[in-house]
Amino acid sequence: MTPTLMILGIGAYFLLGTTFLAMASAAGRADRAEDQQHAREAARRRHERLALLSRAGRSYHSPLVHG
Repeated sequence: MTPTLMILGIGAYFLLGTTFLAMASAAGRADRAEDQQHAREAARRRHERLALLSRAGRSYHSPLVHG
């Protein structure tokens, strides 16, 4: 009976580990998708801001850029 319980325990441990890895992988993909969405939104806002400045006849110069 002890070997049977040990095999069941190992199987349950393996199943839990596999489930955890699958969930972590899915969470990682969701995080990357969210990061990509934020980057797209930031690029869109930057493009809109530069377009508005361009229409007003101005150019954008970052205070961090010297040159």
